[in-house]
Amino acid sequence: MHLGNLDTGETLEVQYNPTELKEAFEPVYNRLAIVGMSHELLQYANTKNFLVEFMLKFDAVTRYRGGTYPLDDARKFIMALGYSRRSSANALLSNGAPSSVVFMWPNLYSLTCKLTSFAGEHTTFAQDGRSLRYTVHLKLEEVRDMRLWSEDVAVQGTIRAPGVPIDPYDSTQNGGG
Repeated sequence: MHLGNLDTGETLEVQYNPTELKEAFEPVYNRLAIVGMSHELLQYANTKNFLVEFMLKFDAVTRYRGGTYPLDDARKFIMALGYSRRSSANALLSNGAPSSVVFMWPNLYSLTCKLTSFAGEHTTFAQDGRSLRYTVHLKLEEVRDMRLWSEDVAVQGTIRAPGVPIDPYDSTQNGGG
């Protein structure tokens, strides 16, 4: 699994994939009360953003690719996704919002998101005070710059390519034969 900062191009390969991941979205309906009717009518308004929630564990003790995992760098990378950048022309265009995040999990997710919640917990420390084991609970919320249609979701699922939505009736775009 990877997280990528769309402003800087930096990526983070997590040490361990989460063992559990929650996903959610919510269609929103206006409730219309009509005088004399026995029930409310539901009028579709919109669909709230797709949300993924998961926990990542980092361990600076276990061997990782010939060394140890850079736990502190991973922690700082994730925390920085919650703050706007100082020296960016995009700061004016994005109203100073934090960077968008690419959430990549092969064969399951490819989403452009914003970090909407962060909660970390240090559980083991070295004698010099460095954190050796760290767990972070994240919530990422998908952001899109175009409308997402039912047909797009039926074909793409949560592997959403940036750009123009695919044509579900075009077999060269939708993976058909």
